[in-house]
Amino acid sequence: MRTTFQTILIVILLTAKTFAQDFSCANLSKEIYSDSEIKKPNTTDNPVMHYGKSNTQLLDVRYTNDFLGGNQCSKTNGCADGSDKLQYQVYYPNITYATPLPAIILFHGGGFSDCTNFTNSDGMVTYCTQFAKRGFVAFNVEYRRGRIEDTAKKYTSASDVLALYRAVQDARGAIRTIVARELSKSTPYRIDVNNLFLSGASSGSVIALDIGFLTPNMVYQIFPDVKSHLGAIDTNNYAGNATTSSYTIRGILNLWGGASVPVNYANNPEDFFLQNPHLPVLIAFQGGSDNVVKITTDNLFYSTAPSTYASESSCVEGGVYTLPDNGAKNADLKNLAPKVCMTYFLQHLKFPVNFILIVI
Repeated sequence: MRTTFQTILIVILLTAKTFAQDFSCANLSKEIYSDSEIKKPNTTDNPVMHYGKSNTQLLDVRYTNDFLGGNQCSKTNGCADGSDKLQYQVYYPNITYATPLPAIILFHGGGFSDCTNFTNSDGMVTYCTQFAKRGFVAFNVEYRRGRIEDTAKKYTSASDVLALYRAVQDARGAIRTIVARELSKSTPYRIDVNNLFLSGASSGSVIALDIGFLTPNMVYQIFPDVKSHLGAIDTNNYAGNATTSSYTIRGILNLWGGASVPVNYANNPEDFFLQNPHLPVLIAFQGGSDNVVKITTDNLFYSTAPSTYASESSCVEGGVYTLPDNGAKNADLKNLAPKVCMTYFLQHLKFPVNFILIVI
């Protein structure tokens, strides 16, 4: 684990610009600050930060059939305001900020299940602490969760699709809020808004990839008709609403997450990604025997009617959300694991020095 984490630090620091801190190659894996110099989340002078917009309801769903690892994640079905759950922790060097620091914004994994949260998943606390020791301001972001998986385990349910869309909505809102608070100088730390990095583990990396590589229009191509049921992907329901032109996502650290493209781009995914003129650096880690996100490609199939998993009515507007029916034997999305993403990016997008893949 330690060797892997040091490798992660080396490759992400190689993508950062040079700051006043010593980011020379000899020091990439070394701590710049000691543990005692890192301000960690606490209830007195570094409490969790809420990023939901005041007096604005953001509906959060709960399902009794939301299970993870055999555990039931909720005791009740329901739909209620979840804006109070939208919060993030901050880990930062407790120093005098003569120069802003790069920031890394992390999203936890857990398959969008309510069994997980931002304080108990995938070592996010460890990642944040270690990045802060090496000169980053690190954010550990919570987002809305809750889904019912198709019991056949072969299909993507309607609630799966809605859960990912809600998570991306929240994550984009969290980033706009973090940037807006920096621009207003309302926090004790200083971040360089043109040197933002995104990361996550598993489903958290799916969120990071969707934010970094997809424009809003591309999001709507991935999520057919969801906008009319959950609102725009950049809906103004968050505490900050900084424009995308006011910050730069410099890179994405992908920890075993996949990126999807519409099935009509299955043979030429580079054309899909080229709709975004500002593709960030990608660093990817992937387990060679991963049976969730395959090492190569995977077809994703939506649950089809008359399955109960093909539609969802809880916590949506405008009636029932129903998945498109492309036929039970026809794929609806093509999922690209990190290895395949790298191949297409290197061969077709011509970014030979910007993309790194490490298979572990």
